[in-house]
Amino acid sequence: MAKLVMHTAAYEKEEEKLETYHKLASSLNDVAPAAVEVIAPALKLAIATHEQQHEKVQHDHSRLTHAWKDALALFVARATETVETAADSAATRLRNETDTQMERIKAEVAVQLRRIARTTQSEPTLNSHASKTSQYDEGGLRKRKYDAERHWQERQHESPDVRHEPASKRLKYEDYAGSAGRSPPCRRTT
Repeated sequence: MAKLVMHTAAYEKEEEKLETYHKLASSLNDVAPAAVEVIAPALKLAIATHEQQHEKVQHDHSRLTHAWKDALALFVARATETVETAADSAATRLRNETDTQMERIKAEVAVQLRRIARTTQSEPTLNSHASKTSQYDEGGLRKRKYDAERHWQERQHESPDVRHEPASKRLKYEDYAGSAGRSPPCRRTT
């Protein structure tokens, strides 16, 4: 890079020199065309030096471009290698985690299948329990019906006014004894 800077500076100096010679030759050509031949060898030398400096700058520039391309290629290769390594590591971790999760799921499924198998094996027991429960319910229903009918029959033997009056308003047995023509109720309230 230092050579490129140095050769570029030399090239720019030669460029200025060449421009100066061109202006001088142009001015001399206007004044005396024969005088241009006097500076022609110096002008040719300045043009040749300018060409050499230009070639050196081009060569140094191409070398620098290749060096940058090589550095960039090396950087890309290292970055790609690092990314590939990280991706492989992540893929391996993902595979391991997936395998672990699959084993856990398989174990849970096995437990559930064992529960289902136990449930189907004990299903006759559940069915017999359910049938006993339904028989009990039916028996309980029959018992409740009988109780309701029995209470109804007992209520029919009571006098109509006693059934519907609150206990505080019912007459006691002694009060009934003094009343005209009424029979005492079946139940006695205290």
